[in-house]
Amino acid sequence: GADTDAAAQRARWLAETLGLRPFGVADADRALYHAGAVIGGNFLVTLYRAASRLLAEAGAPPEAIVPLMTRTIENGFDLTGPIARGDWATVDAHLAALEERAPDLVPLYRALAEATRA
Repeated sequence: GADTDAAAQRARWLAETLGLRPFGVADADRALYHAGAVIGGNFLVTLYRAASRLLAEAGAPPEAIVPLMTRTIENGFDLTGPIARGDWATVDAHLAALEERAPDLVPLYRALAEATRA
């Protein structure tokens, strides 16, 4: 209705004023959109926690992962590392180390490696 249209126009104006690029999402796609936002936002926190835990376990400062994560974002998410190179020996070494020192992270590593390969 008119109230909804006026609210949408105000929201668009506010977003543009703040330098954002507003966009619409169909009602039928909201759950899919939100799932993407959770993967990109919430799961980034999960990845930081897992990675920093492993660095700490290895005796490195856990915050040492932050510059790598930041560079990855700033570089447009270009994939590097053993999976990008097809270096499965290194991936196997990672899995062996995880089995020994952080077995609860093996399923996460396997799932992410598989998704990264795809």
